[in-house]
Amino acid sequence: MFADEPPSPVEAGEASPFPDGMLFALADAFRGALDSVETGDIILTMVWALGDPERRSDLTGAILREDWSAAVEVMTSAWPLDAQPGWTRTLVGSGGREQSLQAALQSAAARLGSVILEAERSGGASGVACLFSSALEWLSDREGKRGGEFSTPRTVVELVVALVAPRPGESLFDPFCKSGTLLAGAADAILVAGQDPPPERIAGQTPDTRTWRLADMNLSARGIRNAVGRRAEDPMRVDLYAGDLFDLVLCNPPFNVRWPADPAWSLPQWRYSVPSGKMTNLTWLQLALAKLEVGGRAAVLLPNNAAVSENSAERRARLDLLDSDFVECLVALPAQLFPGTAIPVTLWVLRRGERARAGEVLFVDASELGHMQGRTRRVLRRQDTDRIVAAYRNWSGDAHRDVVGFTESVAVDRLIEFGGDLSPRAHVRPAGTPTGTRAAALAVDQQVARLQILEERILGLDSEIAGQLARLTWKP
Repeated sequence: MFADEPPSPVEAGEASPFPDGMLFALADAFRGALDSVETGDIILTMVWALGDPERRSDLTGAILREDWSAAVEVMTSAWPLDAQPGWTRTLVGSGGREQSLQAALQSAAARLGSVILEAERSGGASGVACLFSSALEWLSDREGKRGGEFSTPRTVVELVVALVAPRPGESLFDPFCKSGTLLAGAADAILVAGQDPPPERIAGQTPDTRTWRLADMNLSARGIRNAVGRRAEDPMRVDLYAGDLFDLVLCNPPFNVRWPADPAWSLPQWRYSVPSGKMTNLTWLQLALAKLEVGGRAAVLLPNNAAVSENSAERRARLDLLDSDFVECLVALPAQLFPGTAIPVTLWVLRRGERARAGEVLFVDASELGHMQGRTRRVLRRQDTDRIVAAYRNWSGDAHRDVVGFTESVAVDRLIEFGGDLSPRAHVRPAGTPTGTRAAALAVDQQVARLQILEERILGLDSEIAGQLARLTWKP
Protein backbone atom coordinates (compact mmCIF):
# COMPACT_ATOMS: atom_id res chain seq x y z
CA MET A 1 0.00 0.00 0.00
CA PHE A 2 2.80 2.35 0.89
CA ALA A 3 5.59 1.27 -1.42
CA ASP A 4 3.66 1.44 -4.68
CA GLU A 5 2.09 4.88 -4.29
CA PRO A 6 3.52 8.30 -5.21
CA PRO A 7 4.26 10.85 -2.49
CA SER A 8 1.16 12.30 -0.89
CA PRO A 9 0.15 15.93 -1.42
CA VAL A 10 1.58 16.84 1.98
CA GLU A 11 4.84 14.93 1.67
CA ALA A 12 5.40 16.25 -1.85
CA GLY A 13 4.35 19.81 -1.07
CA GLU A 14 6.40 22.73 0.15
CA ALA A 15 4.64 22.77 3.51
CA SER A 16 5.89 19.36 4.64
CA PRO A 17 8.51 19.61 7.41
CA PHE A 18 9.70 16.06 6.61
CA PRO A 19 12.57 15.49 4.15
CA ASP A 20 11.40 14.23 0.76
CA GLY A 21 10.48 10.56 0.88
CA MET A 22 11.21 10.13 4.56
CA LEU A 23 7.78 8.94 5.66
CA PHE A 24 7.64 6.67 2.63
CA ALA A 25 10.98 5.12 3.64
CA LEU A 26 9.93 4.69 7.27
CA ALA A 27 6.75 2.93 6.21
CA ASP A 28 8.73 0.63 3.95
CA ALA A 29 11.02 -0.30 6.86
CA PHE A 30 8.03 -1.62 8.83
CA ARG A 31 6.86 -3.75 5.89
CA GLY A 32 6.51 -7.38 6.90
CA ALA A 33 6.43 -6.67 10.61
CA LEU A 34 3.14 -4.72 10.60
CA ASP A 35 0.19 -4.23 8.29
CA SER A 36 -0.38 -0.87 6.62
CA VAL A 37 -2.77 0.44 9.30
CA GLU A 38 -0.45 -0.51 12.17
CA THR A 39 2.50 0.97 10.29
CA GLY A 40 0.84 4.36 10.00
CA ASP A 41 -0.22 4.25 13.64
CA ILE A 42 3.23 3.44 15.01
CA ILE A 43 4.86 6.22 12.95
CA LEU A 44 2.34 8.76 14.26
CA THR A 45 2.79 7.50 17.81
CA MET A 46 6.55 7.89 17.54
CA VAL A 47 6.24 11.43 16.18
CA TRP A 48 3.99 12.26 19.11
CA ALA A 49 6.16 10.57 21.75
CA LEU A 50 9.43 12.02 20.48
CA GLY A 51 7.87 15.48 20.29
CA ASP A 52 7.79 15.80 24.07
CA PRO A 53 11.28 16.27 25.59
CA GLU A 54 10.60 14.09 28.65
CA ARG A 55 9.00 11.28 26.66
CA ARG A 56 11.78 11.55 24.07
CA SER A 57 14.44 10.99 26.72
CA ASP A 58 12.59 8.01 28.20
CA LEU A 59 11.83 6.45 24.81
CA THR A 60 15.33 6.79 23.36
CA GLY A 61 16.75 5.38 26.60
CA ALA A 62 14.44 2.37 26.45
CA ILE A 63 15.30 1.76 22.79
CA LEU A 64 19.04 1.96 23.48
CA ARG A 65 18.63 -0.59 26.30
CA GLU A 66 16.40 -2.67 24.01
CA ASP A 67 13.82 -2.61 26.79
CA TRP A 68 10.78 -2.94 24.56
CA SER A 69 8.26 -3.17 27.38
CA ALA A 70 9.51 0.19 28.66
CA ALA A 71 9.31 1.63 25.13
CA VAL A 72 5.67 0.54 24.86
CA GLU A 73 4.95 2.06 28.27
CA VAL A 74 6.38 5.43 27.22
CA MET A 75 4.40 5.54 23.98
CA THR A 76 1.05 4.25 25.25
CA SER A 77 0.82 4.93 29.00
CA ALA A 78 -1.77 7.68 28.45
CA TRP A 79 -4.28 5.15 27.09
CA PRO A 80 -6.28 2.52 29.00
CA LEU A 81 -5.50 -1.14 28.42
CA ASP A 82 -8.52 -1.73 26.18
CA ALA A 83 -7.38 1.13 23.90
CA GLN A 84 -3.86 -0.16 23.29
CA PRO A 85 -2.90 -0.55 19.60
CA GLY A 86 -2.18 -4.01 18.27
CA TRP A 87 1.46 -3.31 17.40
CA THR A 88 2.35 -3.15 21.10
CA ARG A 89 1.84 -6.91 21.44
CA THR A 90 3.99 -7.58 18.38
CA LEU A 91 6.84 -5.42 19.71
CA VAL A 92 7.13 -7.34 22.98
CA GLY A 93 6.03 -10.72 21.61
CA SER A 94 7.85 -13.81 20.44
CA GLY A 95 5.98 -14.71 17.28
CA GLY A 96 8.87 -14.10 14.89
CA ARG A 97 8.02 -10.57 13.75
CA GLU A 98 9.27 -8.77 16.83
CA GLN A 99 12.93 -8.62 15.76
CA SER A 100 12.25 -6.89 12.46
CA LEU A 101 9.81 -4.53 14.21
CA GLN A 102 12.38 -3.68 16.88
CA ALA A 103 15.03 -2.97 14.25
CA ALA A 104 12.62 -0.74 12.31
CA LEU A 105 11.71 1.08 15.51
CA GLN A 106 15.36 1.79 16.31
CA SER A 107 15.98 3.20 12.83
CA ALA A 108 12.76 5.26 12.87
CA ALA A 109 13.53 6.75 16.28
CA ALA A 110 16.94 7.97 15.09
CA ARG A 111 15.61 9.49 11.87
CA LEU A 112 12.52 11.07 13.42
CA GLY A 113 14.50 12.39 16.37
CA SER A 114 16.66 14.63 14.21
CA VAL A 115 13.64 16.02 12.32
CA ILE A 116 11.80 16.73 15.57
CA LEU A 117 14.79 18.53 17.08
CA GLU A 118 14.96 20.75 13.99
CA ALA A 119 11.21 21.45 14.26
CA GLU A 120 11.69 22.46 17.91
CA ARG A 121 14.55 24.80 17.03
CA SER A 122 12.59 26.50 14.28
CA GLY A 123 9.09 26.55 15.74
CA GLY A 124 9.09 25.35 19.33
CA ALA A 125 6.00 23.45 20.43
CA SER A 126 4.04 24.70 17.43
CA GLY A 127 6.70 23.22 15.15
CA VAL A 128 6.23 19.78 16.69
CA ALA A 129 2.43 20.11 16.40
CA CYS A 130 2.86 20.97 12.72
CA LEU A 131 5.03 17.90 12.32
CA PHE A 132 2.32 15.65 13.75
CA SER A 133 -0.34 17.25 11.54
CA SER A 134 1.78 16.66 8.45
CA ALA A 135 2.30 13.01 9.38
CA LEU A 136 -1.44 12.62 9.96
CA GLU A 137 -2.25 14.15 6.56
CA TRP A 138 0.26 11.83 4.93
CA LEU A 139 -1.32 8.81 6.62
CA SER A 140 -4.82 9.91 5.62
CA ASP A 141 -3.80 10.24 1.99
CA ARG A 142 -2.09 6.85 2.03
CA GLU A 143 -5.18 5.10 3.34
CA GLY A 144 -7.43 6.44 0.58
CA LYS A 145 -11.15 6.37 1.34
CA ARG A 146 -10.50 4.99 4.81
CA GLY A 147 -8.23 7.99 5.44
CA GLY A 148 -11.10 10.35 4.69
CA GLU A 149 -13.09 8.59 7.37
CA PHE A 150 -10.67 9.61 10.13
CA SER A 151 -9.20 12.91 8.94
CA THR A 152 -10.20 16.16 7.23
CA PRO A 153 -7.73 17.37 4.56
CA ARG A 154 -5.45 20.17 5.69
CA THR A 155 -6.55 22.73 3.09
CA VAL A 156 -10.20 22.11 3.98
CA VAL A 157 -9.40 22.59 7.68
CA GLU A 158 -7.65 25.87 6.86
CA LEU A 159 -10.72 27.12 4.98
CA VAL A 160 -13.18 26.12 7.72
CA VAL A 161 -11.07 27.74 10.43
CA ALA A 162 -10.48 30.92 8.42
CA LEU A 163 -14.20 31.33 7.78
CA VAL A 164 -15.32 31.00 11.41
CA ALA A 165 -12.23 32.80 12.80
CA PRO A 166 -12.00 31.34 16.33
CA ARG A 167 -10.91 33.86 18.93
CA PRO A 168 -9.02 33.57 22.24
CA GLY A 169 -11.37 32.70 25.08
CA GLU A 170 -13.89 30.89 22.87
CA SER A 171 -14.93 27.30 23.53
CA LEU A 172 -14.83 24.65 20.79
CA PHE A 173 -16.74 21.42 20.13
CA ASP A 174 -16.82 18.74 17.45
CA PRO A 175 -19.57 16.09 17.82
CA PHE A 176 -17.77 13.67 15.45
CA CYS A 177 -14.17 14.77 15.66
CA LYS A 178 -12.44 11.83 13.96
CA SER A 179 -8.72 12.40 14.60
CA GLY A 180 -9.26 15.93 15.89
CA THR A 181 -8.08 17.78 12.77
CA LEU A 182 -10.72 20.53 12.89
CA LEU A 183 -10.29 21.10 16.63
CA ALA A 184 -6.50 21.17 16.25
CA GLY A 185 -6.74 23.67 13.39
CA ALA A 186 -9.02 25.94 15.42
CA ALA A 187 -6.75 25.68 18.46
CA ASP A 188 -3.75 26.62 16.30
CA ALA A 189 -5.61 29.70 15.05
CA ILE A 190 -6.45 30.77 18.60
CA LEU A 191 -2.84 30.35 19.70
CA VAL A 192 -1.60 32.47 16.79
CA ALA A 193 -4.25 35.15 17.36
CA GLY A 194 -3.87 35.45 21.09
CA GLN A 195 -0.42 34.09 21.91
CA ASP A 196 -2.17 32.58 24.91
CA PRO A 197 -2.37 29.07 26.36
CA PRO A 198 -4.73 26.68 24.53
CA PRO A 199 -8.46 27.29 24.99
CA GLU A 200 -9.72 25.92 28.29
CA ARG A 201 -12.92 24.51 26.84
CA ILE A 202 -12.28 22.31 23.86
CA ALA A 203 -14.16 19.07 23.47
CA GLY A 204 -15.04 16.40 20.98
CA GLN A 205 -16.29 12.87 20.71
CA THR A 206 -15.07 10.27 18.27
CA PRO A 207 -16.56 7.00 17.11
CA ASP A 208 -13.89 4.36 17.71
CA THR A 209 -10.74 3.58 19.61
CA ARG A 210 -8.30 4.22 16.78
CA THR A 211 -9.59 7.70 15.98
CA TRP A 212 -9.74 8.45 19.70
CA ARG A 213 -6.02 7.65 20.03
CA LEU A 214 -5.18 9.80 17.00
CA ALA A 215 -7.29 12.71 18.30
CA ASP A 216 -5.73 12.42 21.75
CA MET A 217 -2.23 12.65 20.28
CA ASN A 218 -3.18 15.40 17.83
CA LEU A 219 -4.53 17.66 20.57
CA SER A 220 -2.03 16.79 23.30
CA ALA A 221 0.75 17.72 20.85
CA ARG A 222 -0.73 21.22 21.27
CA GLY A 223 -0.88 21.02 25.06
CA ILE A 224 -4.60 20.15 25.08
CA ARG A 225 -5.20 17.03 27.16
CA ASN A 226 -8.22 14.88 27.94
CA ALA A 227 -10.38 16.85 25.51
CA VAL A 228 -11.88 14.01 23.49
CA GLY A 229 -14.63 11.76 24.77
CA ARG A 230 -13.96 8.16 23.95
CA ARG A 231 -16.13 5.90 21.85
CA ALA A 232 -19.36 7.79 21.40
CA GLU A 233 -20.34 5.13 18.88
CA ASP A 234 -23.74 6.65 18.27
CA PRO A 235 -23.47 10.45 18.51
CA MET A 236 -27.10 10.77 17.45
CA ARG A 237 -28.13 9.18 20.75
CA VAL A 238 -25.15 9.66 23.03
CA ASP A 239 -23.99 13.16 23.98
CA LEU A 240 -20.90 12.86 26.17
CA TYR A 241 -21.18 16.60 26.91
CA ALA A 242 -24.88 16.83 27.70
CA GLY A 243 -25.82 20.27 28.99
CA ASP A 244 -22.63 21.96 27.73
CA LEU A 245 -22.85 24.75 25.16
CA PHE A 246 -20.00 26.12 23.05
CA ASP A 247 -19.08 29.25 21.13
CA LEU A 248 -17.94 27.32 18.09
CA VAL A 249 -18.99 23.94 16.67
CA LEU A 250 -17.02 22.41 13.81
CA CYS A 251 -17.84 19.09 12.19
CA ASN A 252 -16.94 16.90 9.22
CA PRO A 253 -19.36 14.01 9.86
CA PRO A 254 -19.76 10.81 7.84
CA PHE A 255 -21.78 11.40 4.69
CA ASN A 256 -25.15 9.88 3.81
CA VAL A 257 -25.39 7.67 6.89
CA ARG A 258 -28.67 5.90 7.60
CA TRP A 259 -29.28 6.09 11.34
CA PRO A 260 -31.91 3.58 12.45
CA ALA A 261 -35.26 5.04 13.47
CA ASP A 262 -35.91 5.09 17.20
CA PRO A 263 -39.28 6.14 18.65
CA ALA A 264 -37.55 6.95 21.91
CA TRP A 265 -35.72 9.85 20.31
CA SER A 266 -37.25 12.97 21.78
CA LEU A 267 -34.03 14.89 22.33
CA PRO A 268 -34.32 18.69 22.04
CA GLN A 269 -31.81 18.89 19.17
CA TRP A 270 -34.28 17.20 16.83
CA ARG A 271 -36.29 20.36 16.56
CA TYR A 272 -36.78 20.11 12.80
CA SER A 273 -36.65 16.41 11.96
CA VAL A 274 -35.97 13.21 13.87
CA PRO A 275 -33.58 10.67 12.31
CA SER A 276 -35.94 8.25 10.60
CA GLY A 277 -33.88 5.44 9.11
CA LYS A 278 -33.20 7.38 5.91
CA MET A 279 -30.21 9.56 5.14
CA THR A 280 -29.87 12.06 7.92
CA ASN A 281 -27.25 14.57 6.78
CA LEU A 282 -29.22 17.54 8.13
CA THR A 283 -29.38 16.09 11.62
CA TRP A 284 -25.74 17.15 11.96
CA LEU A 285 -26.81 20.76 11.48
CA GLN A 286 -29.40 20.35 14.20
CA LEU A 287 -26.85 18.71 16.47
CA ALA A 288 -24.47 21.62 15.91
CA LEU A 289 -27.14 24.21 16.66
CA ALA A 290 -28.20 22.37 19.82
CA LYS A 291 -24.63 22.72 21.18
CA LEU A 292 -24.20 26.44 20.37
CA GLU A 293 -24.28 29.29 22.82
CA VAL A 294 -26.40 32.26 21.77
CA GLY A 295 -24.21 34.17 19.32
CA GLY A 296 -22.16 31.06 18.54
CA ARG A 297 -21.14 29.87 15.07
CA ALA A 298 -21.04 26.47 13.45
CA ALA A 299 -19.32 25.14 10.32
CA VAL A 300 -20.42 21.74 9.03
CA LEU A 301 -19.23 19.90 5.92
CA LEU A 302 -21.97 17.92 4.18
CA PRO A 303 -22.40 16.26 0.78
CA ASN A 304 -24.05 18.43 -1.86
CA ASN A 305 -27.26 16.41 -1.82
CA ALA A 306 -28.03 17.68 1.71
CA ALA A 307 -28.79 21.10 0.18
CA VAL A 308 -31.16 19.81 -2.50
CA SER A 309 -32.48 16.47 -1.27
CA GLU A 310 -36.12 15.90 -2.20
CA ASN A 311 -36.69 13.83 0.94
CA SER A 312 -39.70 15.51 2.52
CA ALA A 313 -38.22 15.52 6.04
CA GLU A 314 -34.94 17.08 4.87
CA ARG A 315 -36.74 19.66 2.74
CA ARG A 316 -38.92 20.56 5.72
CA ALA A 317 -35.82 20.81 7.91
CA ARG A 318 -34.16 23.20 5.44
CA LEU A 319 -37.25 25.38 5.32
CA ASP A 320 -37.42 25.47 9.13
CA LEU A 321 -33.72 26.33 9.38
CA LEU A 322 -34.28 29.18 6.95
CA ASP A 323 -37.37 30.37 8.79
CA SER A 324 -35.37 30.46 12.04
CA ASP A 325 -32.67 32.50 10.23
CA PHE A 326 -29.82 30.26 11.38
CA VAL A 327 -28.29 29.69 7.94
CA GLU A 328 -25.68 32.30 7.13
CA CYS A 329 -23.58 30.97 4.24
CA LEU A 330 -23.16 27.94 1.98
CA VAL A 331 -19.95 27.31 0.05
CA ALA A 332 -19.94 24.74 -2.75
CA LEU A 333 -16.48 23.15 -2.70
CA PRO A 334 -14.78 21.31 -5.57
CA ALA A 335 -14.85 17.55 -6.00
CA GLN A 336 -11.88 15.32 -5.11
CA LEU A 337 -10.84 17.23 -2.01
CA PHE A 338 -11.14 14.12 0.15
CA PRO A 339 -8.95 11.03 -0.30
CA GLY A 340 -10.57 8.03 -1.91
CA THR A 341 -13.74 9.76 -3.09
CA ALA A 342 -14.76 12.32 -5.69
CA ILE A 343 -17.95 13.36 -3.87
CA PRO A 344 -18.18 17.19 -3.78
CA VAL A 345 -19.18 18.82 -0.53
CA THR A 346 -20.85 21.99 0.69
CA LEU A 347 -19.69 23.92 3.72
CA TRP A 348 -22.59 25.25 5.82
CA VAL A 349 -21.97 28.22 8.12
CA LEU A 350 -24.63 28.73 10.80
CA ARG A 351 -25.06 31.35 13.49
CA ARG A 352 -27.31 31.11 16.52
CA GLY A 353 -28.70 34.49 17.48
CA GLU A 354 -28.45 37.95 15.93
CA ARG A 355 -26.74 38.10 12.53
CA ALA A 356 -25.17 41.06 10.77
CA ARG A 357 -27.08 40.22 7.58
CA ALA A 358 -30.34 38.98 9.07
CA GLY A 359 -32.80 37.60 6.55
CA GLU A 360 -30.13 36.85 3.92
CA VAL A 361 -27.95 33.90 2.96
CA LEU A 362 -24.64 34.16 1.11
CA PHE A 363 -23.98 31.55 -1.56
CA VAL A 364 -20.44 30.95 -2.78
CA ASP A 365 -19.75 28.71 -5.76
CA ALA A 366 -16.15 27.63 -5.26
CA SER A 367 -16.62 24.36 -7.12
CA GLU A 368 -14.06 25.28 -9.79
CA LEU A 369 -11.33 26.46 -7.42
CA GLY A 370 -8.24 24.54 -6.34
CA HIS A 371 -5.78 22.58 -8.44
CA MET A 372 -5.00 18.92 -8.98
CA GLN A 373 -2.08 17.30 -7.16
CA GLY A 374 -1.61 13.98 -8.81
CA ARG A 375 -4.36 12.18 -10.69
CA THR A 376 -7.00 11.97 -8.00
CA ARG A 377 -6.57 14.73 -5.43
CA ARG A 378 -7.53 18.37 -5.57
CA VAL A 379 -6.26 20.87 -3.01
CA LEU A 380 -7.30 24.41 -2.24
CA ARG A 381 -4.54 26.95 -2.72
CA ARG A 382 -3.95 29.85 -0.38
CA GLN A 383 -5.45 32.26 -2.90
CA ASP A 384 -8.57 30.08 -3.12
CA THR A 385 -9.09 30.19 0.63
CA ASP A 386 -8.39 33.92 0.74
CA ARG A 387 -10.93 34.58 -2.01
CA ILE A 388 -13.69 32.63 -0.26
CA VAL A 389 -12.97 34.19 3.13
CA ALA A 390 -12.81 37.71 1.67
CA ALA A 391 -16.22 37.23 0.05
CA TYR A 392 -17.71 36.11 3.37
CA ARG A 393 -16.04 38.92 5.34
CA ASN A 394 -17.17 41.58 2.87
CA TRP A 395 -20.72 40.24 2.97
CA SER A 396 -20.75 40.18 6.79
CA GLY A 397 -19.41 43.74 6.88
CA ASP A 398 -21.89 45.24 4.39
CA ALA A 399 -19.19 45.66 1.75
CA HIS A 400 -20.59 42.91 -0.43
CA ARG A 401 -21.27 43.04 -4.12
CA ASP A 402 -22.44 39.92 -5.92
CA VAL A 403 -19.74 38.49 -8.18
CA VAL A 404 -21.24 36.79 -11.22
CA GLY A 405 -20.13 33.19 -11.26
CA PHE A 406 -18.88 33.25 -7.66
CA THR A 407 -21.19 34.81 -5.03
CA GLU A 408 -24.75 35.92 -4.54
CA SER A 409 -26.69 37.10 -1.50
CA VAL A 410 -30.30 35.90 -1.49
CA ALA A 411 -33.17 36.88 0.78
CA VAL A 412 -34.44 34.13 3.06
CA ASP A 413 -38.04 34.80 2.00
CA ARG A 414 -37.08 34.18 -1.60
CA LEU A 415 -35.32 30.93 -0.67
CA ILE A 416 -38.42 29.72 1.13
CA GLU A 417 -40.47 30.56 -1.96
CA PHE A 418 -37.90 28.63 -3.98
CA GLY A 419 -38.78 25.54 -1.95
CA GLY A 420 -35.79 25.44 0.39
CA ASP A 421 -33.31 24.28 -2.24
CA LEU A 422 -29.94 25.61 -1.12
CA SER A 423 -27.45 24.54 -3.73
CA PRO A 424 -25.07 27.46 -4.43
CA ARG A 425 -25.12 26.47 -8.11
CA ALA A 426 -28.84 27.13 -8.19
CA HIS A 427 -28.43 30.68 -6.86
CA VAL A 428 -25.05 31.89 -8.15
CA ARG A 429 -25.50 32.91 -11.78
CA PRO A 430 -22.69 31.54 -13.95
CA ALA A 431 -20.63 34.19 -15.73
CA GLY A 432 -22.18 35.11 -19.06
CA THR A 433 -25.32 33.07 -18.38
CA PRO A 434 -28.86 34.48 -18.10
CA THR A 435 -30.58 34.34 -14.72
CA GLY A 436 -33.20 31.93 -16.10
CA THR A 437 -30.71 29.07 -16.16
CA ARG A 438 -30.75 28.79 -12.37
CA ALA A 439 -33.71 26.44 -12.55
CA ALA A 440 -31.73 24.24 -14.94
CA ALA A 441 -28.74 24.28 -12.58
CA LEU A 442 -31.02 23.24 -9.72
CA ALA A 443 -32.43 20.39 -11.80
CA VAL A 444 -28.91 19.15 -12.50
CA ASP A 445 -28.02 19.28 -8.80
CA GLN A 446 -31.17 17.36 -7.90
CA GLN A 447 -30.28 14.65 -10.41
CA VAL A 448 -26.75 14.45 -8.98
CA ALA A 449 -28.23 14.13 -5.50
CA ARG A 450 -30.44 11.26 -6.68
CA LEU A 451 -27.43 9.50 -8.22
CA GLN A 452 -25.45 9.87 -4.98
CA ILE A 453 -28.32 8.41 -2.99
CA LEU A 454 -28.62 5.48 -5.42
CA GLU A 455 -24.86 4.91 -5.20
CA GLU A 456 -25.06 4.71 -1.41
CA ARG A 457 -27.98 2.28 -1.65
CA ILE A 458 -26.06 0.07 -4.10
CA LEU A 459 -23.04 0.00 -1.79
CA GLY A 460 -25.31 -0.97 1.10
CA LEU A 461 -26.95 -3.75 -0.91
CA ASP A 462 -23.54 -5.04 -2.03
CA SER A 463 -22.46 -5.24 1.61
CA GLU A 464 -25.69 -6.97 2.61
CA ILE A 465 -25.44 -9.50 -0.25
CA ALA A 466 -21.81 -10.25 0.64
CA GLY A 467 -22.85 -10.87 4.23
CA GLN A 468 -25.65 -13.20 3.21
CA LEU A 469 -23.39 -15.14 0.86
CA ALA A 470 -20.82 -15.54 3.62
CA ARG A 471 -23.48 -17.26 5.75
CA LEU A 472 -24.42 -19.77 3.10
CA THR A 473 -23.01 -23.27 3.37
CA TRP A 474 -22.52 -25.27 0.20
CA LYS A 475 -24.46 -28.54 0.22
CA PRO A 476 -23.76 -30.94 -2.69
